[in-house]
Amino acid sequence: MKKIILLCLLVIGLLLVGCGTGEMDEPTNSDEEILPEIEEDTALAGQAGGDTFYEYAYHTCIDTDGGENANVGGIVSITYDATKKDKATGAVIKEYKNRKFDYADRFSKGKLYERKCKDGFVSGQSKSPLGFKKFLASDCPNGFDTTSVTSELTGRVWDRPQYGYVGYCVSANGPECTTDADCPESTIEEPYCDTQGYACDDSITYICENPGTLESSCQPEQKTCMGCDDGKVCENGACNEECIISDYSSCNGIFYTKNITSNCPEENVYNPPLDCPNSFAGSGLDVTCYIPPVNAVDDWKTNCQICGKKICVNPNGKKMVSFAECSDLELQGDWVDTGEVITGDGCPSSSSGGSGGSGSYNSTGNTTG
Repeated sequence: MKKIILLCLLVIGLLLVGCGTGEMDEPTNSDEEILPEIEEDTALAGQAGGDTFYEYAYHTCIDTDGGENANVGGIVSITYDATKKDKATGAVIKEYKNRKFDYADRFSKGKLYERKCKDGFVSGQSKSPLGFKKFLASDCPNGFDTTSVTSELTGRVWDRPQYGYVGYCVSANGPECTTDADCPESTIEEPYCDTQGYACDDSITYICENPGTLESSCQPEQKTCMGCDDGKVCENGACNEECIISDYSSCNGIFYTKNITSNCPEENVYNPPLDCPNSFAGSGLDVTCYIPPVNAVDDWKTNCQICGKKICVNPNGKKMVSFAECSDLELQGDWVDTGEVITGDGCPSSSSGGSGGSGSYNSTGNTTG
């Protein structure tokens, strides 16, 4: 008798397990779910097998049917970077740049899974932007149908048996559009640079495809993010030549000429020579043009300097002009007096054209004798 009771309990338990593993709300992984560029590692949803894992940076997410539009068969196209790393050390094993992939609106077990981009997507985020909304047969009283969609991102044609057709709910309301005028208004956005240095443009325009038919749909044409070529950087949403500034400023006696050039036109500066003493006229100070030493700090540019000011040095051998005592300098490091002062043409009792030298000045720039 006990054996019969135990057998019945076992049968009931198996039935309960079978009920708990019924239909899933999300389609099972198929060929379309595998990122093709790294499918030898069967990397899905940011994971890898064994001792490795993947990190992702998603740059664009475009839904051809504009979102949760079950009456139009569409695909979601994404671009991303992937980095394969060692779980134990975090070391980079391999990097995959500028990858592209599509996901289609699909049927699974009598349900339509309408692919979409998750709300709040930000270019450069690490979490997958791919989402979906489930539609049951009761949500599509006119039944389901399939169509063919070609991805503008990858060129992939979703009409082959191994990929399947793109699914949608048959609409009872007639064509969605007959001309482009029936579609949503265009949205124009300012281009920008994302956190990864990609040039992005989120402007969207809509066109009517298959106008006047039950398969008509308003399809968005969206500019996306793209990486800049070597030697270029993203500025104001565009890939420009990397800005390299060169300072060719110089002294000619008491005259200072500022001459800064770069491949960024707004940075180019060509000034006429500046008469240093006249630039401080009325101050009672003696002024000369002074060329900084080769080991000067970056903040010290060739310009007009007050005669007699102390030249200080820090433990790293970098030099700087002090307007008071060297110990008063607030730049990083402990500064000490080198015994050198600003001298040059225009400074009394100084040799002309030199840089450095002891001079005969106190820390205020006035002569001591």
